[in-house]
Parts: sequence; structure tokens; C-alpha cells
Amino acid sequence: MNYRHIYHAGNFADVFKHVLLIALVQSLSIKNTPFFYLDTHAGIGEYDLQKKSAQKTQEYRDGINKLASPLYTKEVRASPLLYDYLKLIEGLNNSRDSKKIRYYPGSPALVKKLLRPLDRMVLTELHLEDNSQLKQLFSKDKQVAVHYLDGYQALKAFLPPKENRGLVLIDPPFEKTDEYQQIVQNVVQANMRWPTGIYAIWYPIKEAKAIKTFYKDFIKSGIREILCCEIQISDIAENNGLQACGMMVLSPPWQWQKKIELVLPLLSHILSHPSEGHYSVKWLVPE
Repeated sequence: MNYRHIYHAGNFADVFKHVLLIALVQSLSIKNTPFFYLDTHAGIGEYDLQKKSAQKTQEYRDGINKLASPLYTKEVRASPLLYDYLKLIEGLNNSRDSKKIRYYPGSPALVKKLLRPLDRMVLTELHLEDNSQLKQLFSKDKQVAVHYLDGYQALKAFLPPKENRGLVLIDPPFEKTDEYQQIVQNVVQANMRWPTGIYAIWYPIKEAKAIKTFYKDFIKSGIREILCCEIQISDIAENNGLQACGMMVLSPPWQWQKKIELVLPLLSHILSHPSEGHYSVKWLVPE
């Protein structure tokens, strides 16, 4: 358990993931019935970008700092989704009396801002120190339950929930060599127990062979309606760090795809290196 997200908080992958996540939660919020949200690898919830660990890599400079740059104010304001996302970031910093973007919310903090009183959130985190910070962040919030538990075990422990609708975010650190296989195996089982839920899986794109196998395993699973959204900010090369990632969404909400097809070209333009950026929205398995 050596992975600490503070080194990568606010980077391009976070921006991509959280913009898509906000769109999913907004779609769930359209109906008046309650929904359930499960975050299997929740982290600490919020990140201080001025901490030494974040300053060591400064990955946020090519992520949230680009999006918040005055150079792109016009473009961001023209996109309702990007504007909503940036306002959530700014709101967190304003509440901490920070005029600049010093604090970056992880997925738990972002989703919490979007929950309605009737909705419910469960967070699991297996890193002991991170779990402690996460519990402290939500210690006074009865709408949020934090558990010290393996993320894949959480799929068995909390699904199906009492709510008929909801979202599961699976965002592991990908330290294990069999992480992709673990995801497929556990998500297939979870989907059998709770087929009405939406499953959003973030994944890094480094080795083409691993990604192809990941795709094939899900295609063979028998699950229908699997949409893959991906972004690449620079040419992928060995030892060049993370340059591309994706989010696989099982049973995406109605009209969600159209939202993403509108926002990804702009997001790619802002975050990518000139002439090296690429994005895609494609059905791995149609309805």
C-alpha cells in the first residue's frame, strides 16, 4: 500500500475523471428518487496542493491549473459541465479562504457537494492513514459512511443497496499486476447482484496489450451497454509517466454520452500538448 494520490492530485487524469463523474451524478439527480454512491478507493477526500508531496511532482500544473487559467476562461464558461466543475473547485478554496486553487477535492468531496438530502454515500479506503483522514473529513456528516475495507470487498459488502438507483466508482491505484483482471471479475459479480447500478471504472493507458485484454474480458462477460471514454495528452512512450487514461461506464445514463461528446474536445484542447492530444468516446458493447 505505497500509493499516495497526493502526488498526482489535480493532474489531467483527475480533471478528466472528475468532469465525467460530475456528469454522472448530475444525471442521477434529475429524478426525484434517491440514489446510492459507492467509492471503492476513496483516498483522503481532499488534497492540499501546497504540501511537499504535491509540490514534488506538481502534476496539477498540467491539470486543474490549466483549466483554471485565464487563457481558457471563455471556453470554460461556454461549457456548462466544465463551468460547474470549476465552480466546485473554487467553492472549496473560497471556503478555506484561499484565493488560488490550493485545495483539490477528490471524488468523495466532489460528489458530496452534489448529493441531495435523500441520497447516500459509502466510502472505502484500505490505506490506514488515508482512511483516518477520510473519516475525519466526514466525521460530522451522517449522510456519509466511511469504512476501512478493501475496495473489491466493498462491492460484495454494500451491493445491492436498498436504493434501486446509484453509481459505483472504481478507481484503484493499479499497483497490482492483476488489477485489470480483479476489476473484471469483481464488477461482473457486482453487476449480477445489482444490475440497475451504474459502474464507472477509471483506468490508466500505458500498455496496449493490457488494455486490449481488459476490453476483451468485458466483451466476453455478457454485460451490455459498456461505453469507453478516453483521453491522451501526449505521445505515449516508455518511462514517460501517465499520458493517457480512460473511464469505462457500464449502463451510462440517458443523454450522458452526448454531454461527454460535447465536453471532451474542449477538455482535450486545454489539457493536451499541441498536435499530440487525442480523445474518444466509443461503445465497447452496445445496448
